[in-house]
Amino acid sequence: MSHLHLILRFIGLSVVLGLASAAQPPSAAEALEYRMFVGVDVEAREGGETMQVTDFKNHLLHLKKEDGKSLNLRSTDEMKFVHSIKIGRAPVQVADITTEVFVDNAAERMEVLRNQTALQAYGAQREDIEWGQTVREMELQTAVANSPQLQNPVQVQANFDGPILPPAIDNSALLPDQLTDPTFYSDSLADDITKKPDALRIEADLRTDRPIRHAYVVAIVHVRDPEGEINVVLVFKEVALINHQPRPIVLEKTGLPEGYELVDVRLHLFDEGTELPTSESEKQIALSREQAISYLGFMSTQREGAKRGGALPPEPVWSLAPDALVSADRPAQLDCPVTVQVDASGQVTGMEANGRALPPVVSDIVGEMLFYPALENGVAVAGTTEINLREYFR
Repeated sequence: MSHLHLILRFIGLSVVLGLASAAQPPSAAEALEYRMFVGVDVEAREGGETMQVTDFKNHLLHLKKEDGKSLNLRSTDEMKFVHSIKIGRAPVQVADITTEVFVDNAAERMEVLRNQTALQAYGAQREDIEWGQTVREMELQTAVANSPQLQNPVQVQANFDGPILPPAIDNSALLPDQLTDPTFYSDSLADDITKKPDALRIEADLRTDRPIRHAYVVAIVHVRDPEGEINVVLVFKEVALINHQPRPIVLEKTGLPEGYELVDVRLHLFDEGTELPTSESEKQIALSREQAISYLGFMSTQREGAKRGGALPPEPVWSLAPDALVSADRPAQLDCPVTVQVDASGQVTGMEANGRALPPVVSDIVGEMLFYPALENGVAVAGTTEINLREYFR
């Protein structure tokens, strides 16, 4: 989708939902718990096939594929993104964003470490040789003392193995001075680093009143190389738990064009593949529950499989899960299959649990949930589906 097409579609949605094009005043926005915003869908390319990224854990990209394929981030052929319109609940607060352009001298540091290790080994070897020299001199003196008839000590020395100091050691006489000079390596490292910045560090604080258990951040970075070309780089960072306490994060990217210029950084937050709105999200608009329901009805035809015709059952919108579900500290209590009746607007009209009584906490949460409505030949209709609130935590 082109950027212009996306903007026009966003404006069209705003009109459909009865929203003004301008952002809501702060007092009004605080009372509206849903957000429509422009986010991104991240895609990975491998072996000629491009697939949407559905999650990121343990440095592995989980891809939208039938076999549930995972891909190591470092082995990905290409990463890209496309803008899309999304919806979520109250935005995560992103604060104190800072960027630092720096020189990645990890290779130089490793070289210095290798040299220092080798030099220390040399020092130990030289001490052994010098001690051996001392021992041989003592043995020579003892031999001369015990053989006063010998006028030439060299005759005694010739009976010992090898010269007193190997020639290779004599040729490296300056190395012991380096061993005892504490500034030798730091000065050498500083003198060797003449290249321009080729790395980036991004820091920020994240905070939310709605706990997020499996979060990861994608930074979309635009840099200009020395030739003037704009390069787009995606940086991933697994964050895990985010709650009401500020959570500091640090993202680093090396291997950028040497001498690059930082143009722009955008942070996008995901929870198991679903993008969440943040205070940094583009073009976000606060919505009421009724407006969110209208949005879901409008967007239901964009679900996978909707354009192929036929029928689709209702689908829970987990990104809009009620606070009681998000903050549940004992998910096992919610492990209960529920058959849910959903009307054509995506709201719950009834539920049952195979004739059993539903726990009140389960019925309260399910009754508050929102769904994409069922579809028949591209038209929203009432339908039924089975869900288990335990799925939210998997």
